[in-house]
Amino acid sequence: MLEKTKTVAFLVLKEDSILCEQYWDNYTDSSRSNSFSMAKSITTMLAQVAIQKGFLKDWNQKVKTILPELTGPYADSLELWHLSTMSSGLDWDENKDPFSVTAKAYYGVM
Repeated sequence: MLEKTKTVAFLVLKEDSILCEQYWDNYTDSSRSNSFSMAKSITTMLAQVAIQKGFLKDWNQKVKTILPELTGPYADSLELWHLSTMSSGLDWDENKDPFSVTAKAYYGVM
């Protein structure tokens, strides 16, 4: 399935051990690749830990209390749960246009 979906890297960790590590298409453990929603999932787990430990208030905490430099039309109303559920109101177009914001993010141009 990983080859069929053109995965370039796969890593499984349990506690402090690597259970599985594999790379395709000349990728290695030091290659860079877009993590898509994986980074969001890990960040969401870490945010929950931060809430449980009292570093963050709760999922309804305003993002601007953490990132006061945040600007834009939704900056004042954006809450942590919006980011975790991909409902932030940002205009993100998943099209194939090579000049779109998606392409710029994918290729590190932003």
